[in-house]
Amino acid sequence: MTTYDEILDLALISIEDYHLNSLSKESPEKFKTVLQGFLIRGLPSFDNCIKDLSDRDDDNATFNFILNDMEKSILADYTVLSWLDKEINDTRQITAMLQNKQEA
Repeated sequence: MTTYDEILDLALISIEDYHLNSLSKESPEKFKTVLQGFLIRGLPSFDNCIKDLSDRDDDNATFNFILNDMEKSILADYTVLSWLDKEINDTRQITAMLQNKQEA
């Protein structure tokens, strides 16, 4: 079995986020929940995976099979892309709000 933590540890190598760092110190449980959300959100993007990524146990945070290193790396990348998508959307919303204030 491959744990979500194995993939999230790989993803965290590429993520630098003050809010996530604070959350990891304040509430490790919430931190893990947020990161698992990014992982789950990224799973459909790995649509050519030979293994059935829906064969997992979200309660125990494991896949019901063993992923190889390449598959773990790909899932870590999709997890990072899910996080980055949120960051980009947040930045766009802030930019739009600033533009609206300047026009008013």
